[in-house]
Amino acid sequence: MKKALLATAALALTVAPVLAQDGPFKDVPNDHWAYQAIDKLAQLKIILGDPDGLYKGKRTLTRYEMAVMLARLLDILDSRYVRQPLVLPDTSGFATKAELATKADKDHTHAGRGNVGGGQAPVDLSGYATKGDIAGMVKKTDLDLIRKMVAEFQTELTTLGVDVDAVKKRLKNLEDRVSNLEAEWKKRLKIGGGFNTYVRGNFRNGNAAAGIPVTGFRDKDGFTVTGGPGTSGGVLADTRALHDLDLNLKATPNENVTFEANLTVGNYLPYLGGGMGVRSDRGAAKVNQDQATTLWSAHMSTSTRLPIIGSTGVTVGRIPTMFGDYTFKTPDQDSYFTNQKTDMGTVPTDGLRSNFRLHGINVTAQAGKVNPVSYGPASANLSPGVMAGAFRGGYVGGLTRANTVGAFGQAGRVGAMGVNQFAGGSANVNVNFLTKFNVNATYLTFGGGPQAAAGAANFDTVNVLAADVSTRLLGLNIVGKYAKSNTQIGSKKVTTKNNEAMDVNAQVGKGNFMLTGGYRNVGPFFGAPGAWARVGSFQNPTDIKGGYGKVSYNLSNRIELMGSAQNYTGTGKAGLGGLATTNKIENLGLGVKWQVTGPSSVEVSTESTDYTRTGTAGKPREMFTNIGYRFDFNPASTFRLLYQVADYNGRSNVAFNGSAAATENVQKGGVVAGQFSVRF
Repeated sequence: MKKALLATAALALTVAPVLAQDGPFKDVPNDHWAYQAIDKLAQLKIILGDPDGLYKGKRTLTRYEMAVMLARLLDILDSRYVRQPLVLPDTSGFATKAELATKADKDHTHAGRGNVGGGQAPVDLSGYATKGDIAGMVKKTDLDLIRKMVAEFQTELTTLGVDVDAVKKRLKNLEDRVSNLEAEWKKRLKIGGGFNTYVRGNFRNGNAAAGIPVTGFRDKDGFTVTGGPGTSGGVLADTRALHDLDLNLKATPNENVTFEANLTVGNYLPYLGGGMGVRSDRGAAKVNQDQATTLWSAHMSTSTRLPIIGSTGVTVGRIPTMFGDYTFKTPDQDSYFTNQKTDMGTVPTDGLRSNFRLHGINVTAQAGKVNPVSYGPASANLSPGVMAGAFRGGYVGGLTRANTVGAFGQAGRVGAMGVNQFAGGSANVNVNFLTKFNVNATYLTFGGGPQAAAGAANFDTVNVLAADVSTRLLGLNIVGKYAKSNTQIGSKKVTTKNNEAMDVNAQVGKGNFMLTGGYRNVGPFFGAPGAWARVGSFQNPTDIKGGYGKVSYNLSNRIELMGSAQNYTGTGKAGLGGLATTNKIENLGLGVKWQVTGPSSVEVSTESTDYTRTGTAGKPREMFTNIGYRFDFNPASTFRLLYQVADYNGRSNVAFNGSAAATENVQKGGVVAGQFSVRF
């Protein structure tokens, strides 16, 4: 009976909009999980409640009461869809886009006219369905559920005087019309997307008399935030306004072809593309980047049959691509703002991808050109983009990594390669042996861009071989990852040893408790263009080994406690300039999230990272303290606000100093970031 009531509520949500804000029943507060459904049913007079104004939702519903509700729902469906059916406009007399384009090339005399043919009167579409009508109308699955409910409560409906046979015929007729309408609607171009507006301000708490520089500090992403000489600067002095408009297009010309695209307009992607230049000098620049229009993705997907392989899915165009953490994935470039494109780790690539199944194995093969959209980390020799053998860190200058020493650090060359093209694929299969395992194997080869060819990088090719295994055993979700990256320049091999990464973790959850723990070992010369870890402001750490963990506990339905830890030592395998086993990186994070009301929440957190270097007395530390607020106006629009304090103390270790002056190894500052997002 409970399932039937939930089904009735779900169906009712498709037939009328929410009209009132105040609830109809005293015992159903507006922050109750079922408030929207109950309010909708009451507005439609499907449920009436008790005369005393109470809903009494804990009382068991009788079959007779359920039948009454179903009868009322059938009346609503009958009045909306049977007596006043919705239809799509007849476009048979209109020109297609291709015809219009051809006509425009031949004759421009019709420019500016409101319709094809010049003198025709506008077509009256007032009686046709709108996009909103189609989006909210009843679906085939809904009608199928109603038919099952009619069969279940046939006896009770007959007692109420409902002609069940007539209802079944009307439902069948309605189902046929809805099927035709859904088939036609799938062919239409659908437009969706989202808009983000961002505001960021920086402040620098310098004190020259106390030896704290006023010129700048490092933020959580490892970028230097500077200001005018001799000025400490406030939030209003260092502000930047950014925006990002996404238009998502999708069309299905026929059952076998789908086209999807994302067009981005705004200055947010150029802001990310500032790399170590304009973006890092946020305080001094005080200007916004130029506007840009970017085709982030545009691809056509279809299927065909090939000899031996059989049915094969094919995607051609600009394809958002990601294979895995240790193989091919871009790091999050901005920890202060969320963005549906850049946060997912996908890389836009121009090329072709095929998917097929061979002897029970799911295979993906792909090749393409990387960096059609240029943004990301950069160095003095490399343009922003996807990098192999790259890292970023604010205060780890004293912990030299493999990309500046040994095989990756020859004079005149930086230890990273800009990725220009790639080819390869992955194979995925489920294996049953004592328990169920999912096994994924990947092989990718990456070619360097003009920087590598000019000798700026120490290698021009990276070959990555990886394998992932996941299973559930003894109540634990277990994941193991292994990857190896061989580099070469021309036909000469550069790195074939100490270039492996291994990561094993297990997760367990019970009730309000969730715990994840793991072990990571990343060799000093591992150089895949992936995104595997962040320790404070240190992204993609190499030459490290050690454990990590994360825990969360829901203290109540409104309060969540969170904690995380990472503890690494050097591998001792890089040789001169690498990390010794006595070098340590220790990271600890603590936080609490409070769901103040249904739509609003507050989160307070702190993260500290201590660095231990052989031969030094104190431990340099970087610390970030955050206060965040979020308010969801509705499921499609959100406001976020962050206040962050950054505090770095080199503790007399000059090598860890993030400033140009050797005596300045204490830096203080912070960031205020606001974001409003809407999806449509």
